[in-house]
Amino acid sequence: MAALPIDPRALGTHMLVTNCRPAKEYKDGVATGKTIGYRYRALLVDNGYMELNVLVTGGDVLDLSDGQALPVRFDNLVVRPYVDKNKSLAYSAAADAIHAVNGKG
Repeated sequence: MAALPIDPRALGTHMLVTNCRPAKEYKDGVATGKTIGYRYRALLVDNGYMELNVLVTGGDVLDLSDGQALPVRFDNLVVRPYVDKNKSLAYSAAADAIHAVNGKG
C-alpha cells in the first residue's frame, strides 16, 4: 500500500520552483558520480506552500539564476508517500520534465 501514488491533482495547479540542484546516481548507497537529472524544490501554492522536492530526469534545466520563484508545471508527476528513517511521513516525487508556465523555460 505504501507504493500507491498520490493523485497529482490533489497538489493543486499552482507550483513555484525556488531551487534546482543536480541529482546524483547511487548504487548500493554509494555515489557513482553520474548525474541522473535535477532535483527541484517546488512550493505547492494551493496547499499552503508545502514544499515538495521533485526529481526531473528529462527535458531542459530551468534557469533560476535571477533568484525568483518561477511558476512551473511538471510532465507525468508521480508522488508517493513513505515513512523515513525517523518514522515520519515523507514524499518522493519524480517527473519526466518541467516547464516554466510564463514561457521562461
